[in-house]
Amino acid sequence: MIEVKLLPVTASGAHAAHLDVGAADGTTSVYIGGLGLASTVSFAPVIGHPAIAGRGRHVLVDLVGSGWSDHDDSFAYPIEEHAAVVATVIDALEIRWSRSSGTHSVDQS
Repeated sequence: MIEVKLLPVTASGAHAAHLDVGAADGTTSVYIGGLGLASTVSFAPVIGHPAIAGRGRHVLVDLVGSGWSDHDDSFAYPIEEHAAVVATVIDALEIRWSRSSGTHSVDQS
């Protein structure tokens, strides 16, 4: 069974939701949901596409305040803090190299 996991990522203990699927020994791709969006929903069709499914590891990260992640009144929500959240998830999952993709509200910031 595939399940969304929660990882504490802020000083106040808010959790970021992430989904980690695929082979850990393959190329890792990290997908970052947009502001207010759930990467676990937005990118599911991408990682399920026949050209991608079954190839490598796919980590889908919901930003704090978005998707299945916690909302946090003490979190200021600038792009730098969101980047720190994604870095915390990547470090916790021991990802040393990855390619990444974000939705329009993230990858253009």
